[in-house]
Amino acid sequence: MKIYEKSNDYFPVSLDLAEINKDPQHKQDFYTGNELVSFSVQNNLTAFQAFVLVVKNTFEGYLYLMHDFLPGKSNDFSLFRADLQTGKYQDLSIEFIGNLEAYNDGLRDSWNELGKEFKLIDVSHSILLHFILGNQLFRLPVSVLTSYDISKFSHLKEKKVNFLRLYLKLALTAQDALADHRFITLVNEMYRNKFHELILKLGSKENLLVQLEHKLEFANNPMITSEEELEKEFFNFFIMQEVQSNIRNQPGKSLVFSEDPNGITPRTVISDQLRFLYRLISKNCREAHTSLEKNEETEKLGQYFMDSNFIYNEVSRSLSEQFFQVAKLTDILTEVIIFRKTHNLSVDFADFTLTAEEKIPFRITEEMTEKTKERIEKAVYMARGSNFTDYKVKHLSDDELVGIHKEFLKNQITFLDQKIITRIKEIKSVMAMKQL
Repeated sequence: MKIYEKSNDYFPVSLDLAEINKDPQHKQDFYTGNELVSFSVQNNLTAFQAFVLVVKNTFEGYLYLMHDFLPGKSNDFSLFRADLQTGKYQDLSIEFIGNLEAYNDGLRDSWNELGKEFKLIDVSHSILLHFILGNQLFRLPVSVLTSYDISKFSHLKEKKVNFLRLYLKLALTAQDALADHRFITLVNEMYRNKFHELILKLGSKENLLVQLEHKLEFANNPMITSEEELEKEFFNFFIMQEVQSNIRNQPGKSLVFSEDPNGITPRTVISDQLRFLYRLISKNCREAHTSLEKNEETEKLGQYFMDSNFIYNEVSRSLSEQFFQVAKLTDILTEVIIFRKTHNLSVDFADFTLTAEEKIPFRITEEMTEKTKERIEKAVYMARGSNFTDYKVKHLSDDELVGIHKEFLKNQITFLDQKIITRIKEIKSVMAMKQL
């Protein structure tokens, strides 16, 4: 599957080990769980960091077995992959989580070894997995995860366990929707780039024809009797139309969600988490605001900040939208932190948790989870339709189809030119009749 998007969306185990131990005794492609536990103990990592390292190692083993590559060996690695020849795309983290059952025994063995080394009592490895996966923490450098206290996960009641399970389901649904959104955006960008000149011409011709249709309506108005009156009335109409168009063309939402049936007031459900993510992104983009130099780093950080600012200020009317906002901000935060790490910039990172039940002022139920999931999936389906994603993919899959589509667009432009000439003649004819 071809990679069409390079991204700082995962920090490999090899970089983790190199950062923690500047002079490792040996480097290798794969490590056993026990080796990583021993490494963690020797380098004074916390039990939480050690288990995240084990999860990351398992993820990379899955990538090698299923896709025959290692993140640490590739310069253009991205969790999001797309192939326009087939129209297929995937988020490798979601794919991994969906196949996690096959790796549970190995993770449990590593967890038991961790329990001996760190003297863990009454902490379930599956609960910790739900927490790490739901918050996408396994994508981050383990060096930033120093403040997590693993003892908080001990003696959890069944109610808490169920809460984490349902939250993970919602978080993964939102992450999956984010992959869809990325694919839609990618196809739109590639379609524009491939047919840029023709699309601009076609758009301008369509706009001109629409304006001439309006002008013909004014010309047929019996109250307008001269060319001067026609031009004046049409000019006033055109200005008003442009003002309204500018208002409508403000950046819109990437996905449009239906109203939430759960009666949850907007911006009160997980607003603390959204605010925390936004502030953390802002802190880690500080050079974009404080540096007087304009370079690759400040421009990239500035773009991350602008993207997060737009997402954070979107008006959310439903639980579905808020979970999608969390997914997008979490994704940006991950990229910002990895960007800073790989460019030797200090990282500002705090212990954030989106799955603490006491922080979410409503009770997640099976029914609510399913309804929210349905609304997220419906928003994705509608977005693909409104963006003509499947139609565009067909014309991007190979050079022959690109050529055919270019000819089609040229024929459309020729057809519009003929319609424009006809409308101009009709307007002139109507106004000439009024002078008789």
